[in-house]
Amino acid sequence: MISPYTQRVVALIDAPADPESHTVQELEGVLGDRLIRLDEASLEESIPEDIYERVGLTRTGVLDEIKGTADYRVEHDIKRRVSREISRALVADDVDRLPRIKAAVELALERAGTAEAAPESPAEKNV
Repeated sequence: MISPYTQRVVALIDAPADPESHTVQELEGVLGDRLIRLDEASLEESIPEDIYERVGLTRTGVLDEIKGTADYRVEHDIKRRVSREISRALVADDVDRLPRIKAAVELALERAGTAEAAPESPAEKNV
């Protein structure tokens, strides 16, 4: 039985260190145009500095904190904490400054068949 989500899943990945890696090739083969790659090596690198400043952080500080741990669980906790703080500070005008994230969200809405239900303008609500 084929999953009803087979053609709906969209993935946003960091810029791969090795674009020819088996994992990247497999994702491309399965997802095709539903695979969105960041231009940066991490999501944290793609966030503009002034958004970090809204929550009292700096991009450099966050990246240093992430790179300063060898423990994946600690790294995950840092990323989760930062993403939650950033998400609370985002406003509708930020959407256009995050083009890959915007593209992934729009494609996911389109594939889910809910694009019509999405607000016409991001200004209608905080993102």
